[in-house]
Amino acid sequence: MTAMKDILRDVQCVISVHERGYLRIVASDPQAAEKARDARLKIGTGLVGRAAEARTAIKSGDVRDDPRTDLSLAQPDDRSLLAIPLVAGDELVGCLHGVSPVIDAFSEADAVTLLSLAPAVAAAFRNALLIARERAAWDEARRLDAQKAIFMRRVVTDLSAPLAEIKRLCDLAVEAPKEELPRVGQEVLDRARALTASVEMALSAVEGSER
Repeated sequence: MTAMKDILRDVQCVISVHERGYLRIVASDPQAAEKARDARLKIGTGLVGRAAEARTAIKSGDVRDDPRTDLSLAQPDDRSLLAIPLVAGDELVGCLHGVSPVIDAFSEADAVTLLSLAPAVAAAFRNALLIARERAAWDEARRLDAQKAIFMRRVVTDLSAPLAEIKRLCDLAVEAPKEELPRVGQEVLDRARALTASVEMALSAVEGSER
């Protein structure tokens, strides 16, 4: 952004990132209007979107008189515009553009200079995006691990009671007098079946969380 401002003085400089076929403003100096900051420009739409799609510089001396302009995103004092795509390797990373309230504010020399800087800007921008995405993925993985740990602790708690009851019934069956074994055995069997169903439900929940 600083290098662009050094070249294009007294204009608004904007950097947009490419996200799934759209451009979204991530930096602007001076700050872009709220409507523009919140907008997502489809690749191929407007001057900036066309520059991104064609992967070539587009210059307009007067956006108000240019049929390629998307006036829904233009500010009242926007007149001339220069858009430069940011391409790193084969990847469209985003687009940078300058907007001026002066007609024909940008020269061919401005376009050539910014095109020569664009690959380095695109590479740095892509690296920053990759780092941000990796950090976000790492944070999400840590969040999921924490949730899984809480879930597993809950499962262990849920299993503790039925397992303790099964052990108690087994001890009861072992200690029961011989003449009581049929009755006790049936009671243990019925209770064990119910407890086994509870355990199976808990284990099914664990399996589902691991998919």
